[in-house]
Amino acid sequence: MGKGDKSGVGVFLVGGFLLFALGLFMIGDRRQMFTESIDAYADFADLAGLQNGATVRVSGMDAGEVTSIEAPPTPEGKFRVRFRIIEKLQPIVREDSVASIQTDGIVGNMFLQVEAGTSGAPQIENGRGVKSVEPFQISDFLDQAKQIVETADELLDEVKQDLVTIVRNVNDVAEEAETLVAEARPNITSMTASAKNIADDVEGVMNDINAGKGTVGKLFKDEKVYEDLKSTTETLKKVSEDVSKISSSAGEIIDDAKQKDVVGKVDQTVANVRDLTAKANDLLDKFQKEGDDGEPSMTDDVRQTMASARETMTDFAEDAEALKHNFLLRGFFKKRGFYDLNEISPAEYKAGERAPGYPLDRVWLHSQSLFDPSTDLIKLTDEGKRAIDRAFGEFIDHVKDDPVMVEGYAGVDNPSEAYLLSQRRAAAVRGYLINKYGLRPNYVGVMEMGRVESTAKDGKPWDGVALVRFLDKKEKKALDKEQKK
Repeated sequence: MGKGDKSGVGVFLVGGFLLFALGLFMIGDRRQMFTESIDAYADFADLAGLQNGATVRVSGMDAGEVTSIEAPPTPEGKFRVRFRIIEKLQPIVREDSVASIQTDGIVGNMFLQVEAGTSGAPQIENGRGVKSVEPFQISDFLDQAKQIVETADELLDEVKQDLVTIVRNVNDVAEEAETLVAEARPNITSMTASAKNIADDVEGVMNDINAGKGTVGKLFKDEKVYEDLKSTTETLKKVSEDVSKISSSAGEIIDDAKQKDVVGKVDQTVANVRDLTAKANDLLDKFQKEGDDGEPSMTDDVRQTMASARETMTDFAEDAEALKHNFLLRGFFKKRGFYDLNEISPAEYKAGERAPGYPLDRVWLHSQSLFDPSTDLIKLTDEGKRAIDRAFGEFIDHVKDDPVMVEGYAGVDNPSEAYLLSQRRAAAVRGYLINKYGLRPNYVGVMEMGRVESTAKDGKPWDGVALVRFLDKKEKKALDKEQKK
């Protein structure tokens, strides 16, 4: 190879290298790789075809490119689009700026648009995120338009059917009206003839009155009748004058009564009544005070009698409870499964130690749908009563023989308040069931569960009541045997 050939090859290589360097520089400049920039990100549920390297524009000006797209870790998560913005546009990108995915034209490439923020918001820092709005796609618009057209077609079909029905009804009404007119034509003719006869009779009566015939005619035409009416009017005038004189006499009688101190006598009577009232009050005070020798008053005696009666009833209840556990009677209660539902404590009930059998059905009712908020959620509403009826209907066929427990729950933090509120709620539902369905009170119990944490996602405690039906041992065995089959 000669010296000239070597020089040509060298020039070709140097020129090629320069062209490669120039192309690389132009590409880097186009992608703004030689310009100072900041990194940011935005989250989207739908990328709408956005890819790595897509253009980023700030208020319509090319400002960078998408550097990476991170997939969400869960189906509910969003794609994280990381992008770069040249540093000279950083002052107009604020923390309240909004990023959106848009199309360059109708069918052009997708790019990331970042709107300028407001002066009141701070500038975005390197590595921080901006707000985002989901992209609007033409396919979504076409789907919505298709749904609108389909809905419009359905409405037009319904309107068309309604119009056909209306026209048919109008035709039916017209035919019925024509039939009624044809049937009523003879009656109308008869009524017209009767009206003409009545008009002729009225005309004859008026002629007789003008002629002075008949009672009414004489009243209008007879001068004697006029004189009698005039005389009667004068008599009424005299009677009015006599009444006026009587009123004057009554006034004189009242004045005379005042002179004779009738009012003073009335005042004396009122004073006597007040004196009698004071004596009655003294008598009541003596009735309530102790005797002279320190003995209790009659009121204290009545109170003591009531206390003794209350103590006697308590003793009677204890004796009845003792009879339940007697060997002659306790077989009945053991067979039934419980002695007294009201004696079961919440701790024993939760542990299942003294539960009245095996819990079979449990229906939960929330307090918001049962109780009136204006009564501290303890008074049943009409909607709440209907909800209880629907829930109780699930096991109403067996409730005559099986005990029912009304569990009360309250979500308040204070344990004592939760206990009282759950007790009142359960008692209100129990009273409603007994009064409406005629249940035996000793077969319907109240269990104040208080505050009980739930396993729901929100972690809120139970708040309301639960209706629980129990089975005895015999029914439980029969049910288990049937289920095994």
